[in-house]
Amino acid sequence: MAELQMAWERQPDDRQWIQPEGDDPRTLYQMLMTSVGRFGDMDCFGYIPAKGAARVHLTYNEFGELANAVGQQLADVGVAAGDRIALILDNSVEWAALSYGANGIGAAYTAMYTHQHGDEWAYILNDSTPSLLAVANTTVLDKLVKHLPADAAAWPRCGILLLGDDPANEIPPEGIEVHAWKDFVAAGRASENSFVVG
Repeated sequence: MAELQMAWERQPDDRQWIQPEGDDPRTLYQMLMTSVGRFGDMDCFGYIPAKGAARVHLTYNEFGELANAVGQQLADVGVAAGDRIALILDNSVEWAALSYGANGIGAAYTAMYTHQHGDEWAYILNDSTPSLLAVANTTVLDKLVKHLPADAAAWPRCGILLLGDDPANEIPPEGIEVHAWKDFVAAGRASENSFVVG
């Protein structure tokens, strides 16, 4: 039986847990990067990319690199520390990469369900005022366009991140860019900038 590896040493039972101390990570992003450093080539998690497809595994290195690319591109399109991104996604690798990428640049995220009513999304988006919104597919984007105002000022200023391979059917108001996931990640990987870890 393989020896259990832990990212951090077992802590004393009487340790205080109110706040980090010593070299404890201060953010989830830092916790991920510590795990990347310790377990790089080991499987981080597995997922099934499509119905009937074989399970795919990502190593800590692969997922850490994806989270960094997403964080970099979030910063490059204008999401800053203290901003918020919104997610209308199902559980997915993309959801995880966006949440860690946002955390890495010091941004927060608001998560919504893909099966919610468009009026609920509009209310939550109006309340949370995200800088960028990631949507699961064109069906979600189409429904969103019908429930948000036609005025670009009511939309996230950094645009919409569309997952999936299909182009948008309904498009947001003029001035709101729709980013394709593959292009977004590729741009983050190719960026020569360096985001500041929050």
